[in-house]
Amino acid sequence: MKELLIVFFIFTVIIMAMAFPFKTRMMFHTNLLNAKGFYSFKIMKLRLLTGRFYIDSGDGFTIENSADIFSKNINKPFVKNLIKEMCKKVDIKKVELFFTGGFKEDSYSSAIMCGAVSSAVQTIYSMIYEKFEDVKLYEDVNVTFDSDNIDLTFDIVIKISLIAILKSIFKANKLTKQEGLK
Repeated sequence: MKELLIVFFIFTVIIMAMAFPFKTRMMFHTNLLNAKGFYSFKIMKLRLLTGRFYIDSGDGFTIENSADIFSKNINKPFVKNLIKEMCKKVDIKKVELFFTGGFKEDSYSSAIMCGAVSSAVQTIYSMIYEKFEDVKLYEDVNVTFDSDNIDLTFDIVIKISLIAILKSIFKANKLTKQEGLK
């Protein structure tokens, strides 16, 4: 009887771990004037994808990351379907956006640019707030008049469960096979 209870407990814990959603964090920072940026995709405290990107005059657009998944052969239709299915299953919990921008010689353009960014962010936030419940939204738009810079940083925290990920994988695989038959 003891063994049956242990097996039942282990089975219940596995089902609960798969069913309960966990938090995932996506962060992105870019300096638009220097054409450089950094990105990070974390699950809990594990970094799955972290790296930097930049535009070089000789090489063009370059991505450097610790796990080099971009240079490997990937099934692009499957990845497209997987991203589409996973976007349907995520729940956004927190969105933070920080923007600092300005031009040294033109305060009028600096103020107009920051006003336009603030307006665009508020429009996007209203769409996110309508779609997701209990989402926390933070915005910080700062204008600088003493230096030329355009920096954008955002941080998104989403919740998703392992069951939702598995369902998305199976459905994306099914859709990819159906597209291949057509």
